[in-house]
This record gives sequence, structure tokens and C-alpha cells, in this order.
Amino acid sequence: MNIVINPTKCTATSITASNKIAVWIARLTKSHLVDTKQSALDTLEYAIDKAFVVNGMFGFCDFRDEIAALCKKAKEVIWVGNDYAIKMPTHLNAIKNDIKFRRIAQYSNYDGIARHDYVDFNKLLHWNGTKRTHKYDGLFYYGAYRKDRDKSFKLWLKDEGVPVHVSTAQKNFPEFKTLNKSMNLYKAEGDIRRVLHLFQSSIYIEDEFTHKNLMSPANRFYEVTGAKVLLFYDASTRRTLEHAGYWDADFAVNNLAEVREKLQNHEQLRNKQIAMFADMDFVKQLETEFLSVL
Repeated sequence: MNIVINPTKCTATSITASNKIAVWIARLTKSHLVDTKQSALDTLEYAIDKAFVVNGMFGFCDFRDEIAALCKKAKEVIWVGNDYAIKMPTHLNAIKNDIKFRRIAQYSNYDGIARHDYVDFNKLLHWNGTKRTHKYDGLFYYGAYRKDRDKSFKLWLKDEGVPVHVSTAQKNFPEFKTLNKSMNLYKAEGDIRRVLHLFQSSIYIEDEFTHKNLMSPANRFYEVTGAKVLLFYDASTRRTLEHAGYWDADFAVNNLAEVREKLQNHEQLRNKQIAMFADMDFVKQLETEFLSVL
């Protein structure tokens, strides 16, 4: 049997990207999903061909020993990576150097894994939202305060004539507020897709690490464009977006002055972006890409 291992329980309402990927792979490949200690113990009774191990919150996992045992039994172990910052847990370090190990990830082989294939798992986060009238003018950003984005945050979230809105965990409020005392902060709660339409525009930025190492567009790219909210491209992300096939200079900005200027043509730019992605079936593309490397 083939199995998909996820370190936390995959519930029907889960919005965590890694959980969605685990469920999607299990369905696509007709594999058994292992996402609890009991399911891991039960699965140890069977012979295992492929074991897909999805990167996730291993710090909250109570069956790491069982995961290591399942991987040891498997004929092939495939690490599924959708975030370069999530490292393989120490329980699996020995398997990393085994000939049966390989990685399929949404980032390039920056660390020289012997068997590596690139697949953009973030396409799974795209959705077909409804075009709606926004409530709040300006620029919206959501997510954690990642230190590798500090330079971008200081550029795009400062007080410079464009209203700034940020949705994040409450513990991050003080760090964001130091950038711009007048920014509007919202406590992150639930599925971001429920509130994206409230904002006039958003900005696509990336980690400094991504400037030097090829990655797929982040999940927020697919979430925002799926919501049919105008997404500006930080000009420094050109390499990433060109590689993905999404670059268009009309959406590129270098500073907030350019954002202010382009927001005067908000509806025209928004309609162009909506049309750009209207006929793209991202999930079908992902299915083709993934199956081609198995």
C-alpha cells in the first residue's frame, strides 16, 4: 500500500496548506492517509510501497517515532515540501541519506538533495472567488512577521500616503506597529478568503532567501488573485513570477508612490488581472505536474 503521512490531524475544515496537500495527494494517488498516532500504529501492520511525508507542524506531532518506523518500512520515502523553512525532523535524518529517499517540493534544489523534483503545490490554494466591491481603500497584507521579509515590510507597510491594513496573530501586532503607527491591524481568525474581498489591493512580496533561490509563488499569490482582488507585484519578485509565467509589468511597483498612482486606475488593472487568470485551472495543472514526476 501507499501512504501519505501528515504530522497533524487533517480535519474537513482545516485551512492549513500542508493539511490540504496531504488530503489532496491521498485522494489523487489513492493512498492511505496517516494523520494520527492510532492510524500510524495500525498502518505499521502492512507492507508499504511509497510513503509521502508532508512537511508540517512536527512540533505538535505525538507520533514521530511511528513516522520514523513507517518510513523505515517503506520501499520509497518522498518528502513533500511546500515551505523551504520547514526542515525535516531529526527523527528522519537517517532516511534523508538513504537511496530510497527523494523530495518533491515547490522550491529549487538549493541544498543539493540527490533526488529532487520541482512542483508548485501552492496552486492547490487557488480558488474562484466572486468579484466584489471593496470596503477599505489601500494596501492589505496578511501573515506572520517573518524576519526574512523585514526589508520588504519596511518598504511597503510604512506611512506614506497609502492606507495600510495588516491581518496577523495578535502577538505580532507590536512588531508591525513599529513600522507604521497609523496602520490598521486585524486579528487573524479563520479562513482569509472570507475577508480578502474587503480590501482594495494587496502586495506580493517574498523572503530575501527567495530572491536568491528559485521558488514557486507563495500561497498568498493564489489566494489573492482567486479572490479577484488587485495584487501588486513588488518589482523584486520578477524572477519568481516570470518563472511561473505570471509576470506583467502593469502590476509591478517599486514603491508606495507607484502604488498610489496605479490605484487611480484600480478597476482597469483589476479587470485585466482577473482576465489574465480567468481560464487557468491551477489544480488541474498541479495534478499533471505531480503525476509526471512520480
